[in-house]
Amino acid sequence: MNRAHNFPFKELCKIISEILLVLNTNSQLSPRTCSLVVFLHRVAYAPKESKLDNNLVLRLLNDNLLKHEYEKILASLPLRSYGIFKH
Repeated sequence: MNRAHNFPFKELCKIISEILLVLNTNSQLSPRTCSLVVFLHRVAYAPKESKLDNNLVLRLLNDNLLKHEYEKILASLPLRSYGIFKH
Protein backbone atom coordinates (compact mmCIF):
# COMPACT_ATOMS: atom_id res chain seq x y z
CA MET A 1 0.00 0.00 0.00
CA ASN A 2 1.22 3.48 -0.82
CA ARG A 3 2.62 5.15 2.31
CA ALA A 4 0.79 8.38 1.49
CA HIS A 5 -2.54 6.62 1.96
CA ASN A 6 -1.87 4.88 5.28
CA PHE A 7 -2.67 7.41 7.97
CA PRO A 8 -4.99 9.94 6.27
CA PHE A 9 -6.98 7.26 4.44
CA LYS A 10 -7.61 5.22 7.60
CA GLU A 11 -8.65 8.37 9.46
CA LEU A 12 -11.02 9.34 6.64
CA CYS A 13 -12.54 5.85 6.74
CA LYS A 14 -13.09 6.14 10.49
CA ILE A 15 -14.81 9.51 10.14
CA ILE A 16 -17.07 8.41 7.28
CA SER A 17 -17.98 5.04 8.76
CA GLU A 18 -18.72 6.46 12.20
CA ILE A 19 -20.90 9.25 10.78
CA LEU A 20 -22.85 6.72 8.71
CA LEU A 21 -23.20 4.29 11.62
CA VAL A 22 -24.66 7.06 13.76
CA LEU A 23 -26.99 8.05 10.93
CA ASN A 24 -28.08 4.45 10.51
CA THR A 25 -29.57 4.49 14.01
CA ASN A 26 -31.77 7.44 13.03
CA SER A 27 -32.68 6.79 9.42
CA GLN A 28 -32.92 4.23 6.66
CA LEU A 29 -29.76 3.82 4.61
CA SER A 30 -29.68 1.91 1.35
CA PRO A 31 -28.13 -1.59 1.30
CA ARG A 32 -25.27 -0.19 -0.84
CA THR A 33 -24.44 2.41 1.79
CA CYS A 34 -24.69 -0.13 4.62
CA SER A 35 -22.27 -2.40 2.73
CA LEU A 36 -19.87 0.49 2.33
CA VAL A 37 -20.10 1.28 6.05
CA VAL A 38 -19.07 -2.29 6.86
CA PHE A 39 -16.24 -2.13 4.33
CA LEU A 40 -14.96 1.24 5.60
CA HIS A 41 -15.04 -0.04 9.16
CA ARG A 42 -12.92 -3.02 8.15
CA VAL A 43 -10.46 -0.72 6.37
CA ALA A 44 -10.31 1.78 9.21
CA TYR A 45 -9.71 -0.78 11.92
CA ALA A 46 -7.62 -3.30 9.94
CA PRO A 47 -4.26 -4.30 11.42
CA LYS A 48 -1.37 -2.33 9.90
CA GLU A 49 0.10 -5.44 8.31
CA SER A 50 -3.09 -6.34 6.41
CA LYS A 51 -3.13 -5.74 2.68
CA LEU A 52 -5.99 -3.78 1.15
CA ASP A 53 -7.08 -3.70 -2.47
CA ASN A 54 -6.54 -0.05 -3.40
CA ASN A 55 -8.47 -0.44 -6.65
CA LEU A 56 -11.51 -1.73 -4.76
CA VAL A 57 -11.24 1.14 -2.29
CA LEU A 58 -11.07 3.71 -5.07
CA ARG A 59 -13.97 2.13 -6.96
CA LEU A 60 -16.15 2.23 -3.84
CA LEU A 61 -15.22 5.80 -2.97
CA ASN A 62 -15.83 6.94 -6.56
CA ASP A 63 -19.18 5.16 -6.92
CA ASN A 64 -21.56 7.82 -8.25
CA LEU A 65 -24.67 6.44 -6.58
CA LEU A 66 -22.93 6.32 -3.22
CA LYS A 67 -21.50 9.79 -3.80
CA HIS A 68 -25.02 11.12 -4.45
CA GLU A 69 -26.27 9.45 -1.27
CA TYR A 70 -23.35 10.88 0.74
CA GLU A 71 -24.11 14.35 -0.57
CA LYS A 72 -27.72 14.05 0.61
CA ILE A 73 -26.63 12.73 4.00
CA LEU A 74 -23.87 15.29 4.50
CA ALA A 75 -26.13 18.14 3.39
CA SER A 76 -28.47 17.23 6.25
CA LEU A 77 -25.69 17.32 8.86
CA PRO A 78 -24.50 20.47 10.64
CA LEU A 79 -20.85 19.68 9.87
CA ARG A 80 -19.98 22.83 7.93
CA SER A 81 -19.78 24.78 11.16
CA TYR A 82 -17.08 22.38 12.37
CA GLY A 83 -15.09 22.68 9.16
CA ILE A 84 -15.07 18.92 8.62
CA PHE A 85 -16.65 19.00 5.17
CA LYS A 86 -16.80 21.77 2.60
CA HIS A 87 -19.78 22.10 0.26
